[in-house]
Amino acid sequence: MADLGVTVELIPKFDQLETALRNYKDFPIDVNSAELTQNIKNAIDAATKTPITIKVDTANITAQVKKAISAAGTGTTGSGKAKSSAASTRSSTTKSSSSKSSPSGKTDAEKAAERQLRTMERQATGLRQMMSYLKNMSSPIDSKAISAAETAMKKFESTTKGTVESVNALKEAQQATNIAFSRNNLKAAEKAERSMLDVQQIRSKFGKLKQGNLFGEENVASLDKMLKQYKGMADFTPEKYALEKNIKKMWTTVSRQNSQSVTDSVLASGQKYITQLQALKDKGTLQNYDWTAFENAKSVFQNAAAGTYELEQGLNGLRSAWADASAQADLFNAKQTATVRSQRSQEHLANIYRQASETLKNNPKAAGSYFQGELQNIMSRARNPGEGDSVEGLQRDLAAVRSSMEELGFTSETVGQKLTRLFKDHFNTAIAMAGLHLLQNGLQQTLQNVIDVDTAMTDLKKVSEGSSQDYANYLDSAGERAKSLGASITDVIGATSEFSRLGFNLEDASNLGDWATKYMNVSEYTNIEDAAQSLVSTLQGFHLAADDVGSVVDRFNEVGNNYAVSSQGLGEALQRSAAALYAGGNSLDESLGLVTAANEVVQDPDTVGTWAKTLSMYLRAAKADAKEAGIETDGMANSVSELRETIKTLTHDKVDIMADKAGTQFKSTTQIMREIADVYDQLSDVDQADQYCLCVQKCA
Repeated sequence: MADLGVTVELIPKFDQLETALRNYKDFPIDVNSAELTQNIKNAIDAATKTPITIKVDTANITAQVKKAISAAGTGTTGSGKAKSSAASTRSSTTKSSSSKSSPSGKTDAEKAAERQLRTMERQATGLRQMMSYLKNMSSPIDSKAISAAETAMKKFESTTKGTVESVNALKEAQQATNIAFSRNNLKAAEKAERSMLDVQQIRSKFGKLKQGNLFGEENVASLDKMLKQYKGMADFTPEKYALEKNIKKMWTTVSRQNSQSVTDSVLASGQKYITQLQALKDKGTLQNYDWTAFENAKSVFQNAAAGTYELEQGLNGLRSAWADASAQADLFNAKQTATVRSQRSQEHLANIYRQASETLKNNPKAAGSYFQGELQNIMSRARNPGEGDSVEGLQRDLAAVRSSMEELGFTSETVGQKLTRLFKDHFNTAIAMAGLHLLQNGLQQTLQNVIDVDTAMTDLKKVSEGSSQDYANYLDSAGERAKSLGASITDVIGATSEFSRLGFNLEDASNLGDWATKYMNVSEYTNIEDAAQSLVSTLQGFHLAADDVGSVVDRFNEVGNNYAVSSQGLGEALQRSAAALYAGGNSLDESLGLVTAANEVVQDPDTVGTWAKTLSMYLRAAKADAKEAGIETDGMANSVSELRETIKTLTHDKVDIMADKAGTQFKSTTQIMREIADVYDQLSDVDQADQYCLCVQKCA
């Protein structure tokens, strides 16, 4: 305000305050504190109430305004024309007045300009000193930044001091010099040294890795190129630090692609596909199928060296061949099942017709009665079933007629006749069973066993297909198998019936039934139905053939004998999770390891089975499957890409759920959990909590 002639004066009445304090200048003395306090308060109140006097030098203000207008122009435009009338009017209304001069004869504006020049000179001197320091550095970190600052200083030195151009040049020089100093100070030197050491370590590890065969040729070449580019950059510029970041990221990708675990996984996966495809081919199910693609991929895979691109190509070929062959096998099995069911239905209808005919023939009392008409009606419907007829319905009708005939006395067969017929049909079985149980149960028990065998065989015939000779041969061998299995003949036949009911032929059902009996004997199962269902769930879940049932039982028994889980517990866990674990890329052995490890903590196979199924679905973001299975989907990733990025972020790019860069093939659930376990201790508490929430808590 001084340059415009405005002066502000504050004139408080400090004399009263000084008077109040003067009386007590000889501290310390006895002081009346209350009186001192009041006097000071009164003096301050008086000072604050003193009015402010403002003096304005209007003449000086007018002179400064006029000078500013004169500096803005000469009164004409660039073309020499007179200014507008409005501008002329404004100029004419300004009163002429001389600027207020100081004793030295300089106006306030001139003095302000001089102060600005002095300030700029001081700033320039400081910048010159800083530039001298930077230029004399023996080993600059970023010489380009120093050169840029030097150029900016030269530009400033060449400008006319005091002009707008000079002020702007000085600002540019200050900015460039500050940047140069920040990139060449001690902190910058430490950062550059860390960068060199990090890249040097990567270069050393990469060199050792390149001595072998590598996966991901494109990534390997890219990393090689970036390392050479880094080495060729002398200055540690922002571009070099950005390159360092990309080198670290690419090294993470290359090292992950070529880790030993990945190589082992590739070899194991390829061998698994070869085994499965070879077994499917040897089985002869797909008689007209072209196996050329499988044989070619098998040859490429087996002849490729570990870690090569050819090995990866071979694995992809095997994976594609398995997808096609297994799809064709599933289609064939579906058609075969439909055919078998149709044939079995015809067998059942023929059996119903025969039973109704024999009932009518063996019971003369029913001739001409109401029951004769009912039996003939059942026979007619069994031969030519209508839309509303079914095997089950006809069986119920026949059983009801027989029951009514017995209650009303229309049956002719006595107990003696029944015993004679049963012994005639199953004489060999009766003799074998009598030898085993005569001493314990007597003749009555023998009779009951014969009846039980007859009932079991009748049930088997209902759910299986075979000729009379097939059933006779089966029954002859059932006694010997029962002895070797330590079970009753009824149990052996019942086990075969369970597997026949599930669609297996008589031969496979017999083999499966024997193994189910063994499984029941070595486990905690108390009935054959539960043991059979457990084995079937495992076989079907992992797409295993009936011949593989022995290896399944052996695995259950071996693990149950050596770890904190029973054979029955393993069966119950896989009964709930086999299909989901197989969909997640896990082998039977991997799945057994996963549920065994989990059960050591939980000690509840049912819960472990549900957990394993849910975990597999969560690690594939399979929301649709989870909803269909009734599994809670809150917290599940909305897409595979979202899940992939979440896992990579939490593990700092150390774990990827996909086996390939393109994201077309999942890793197995077991492999993902194993990789997470390898880096788990390196994660922060926050990341560990998130990882637990994602992969464990949400799946519990």
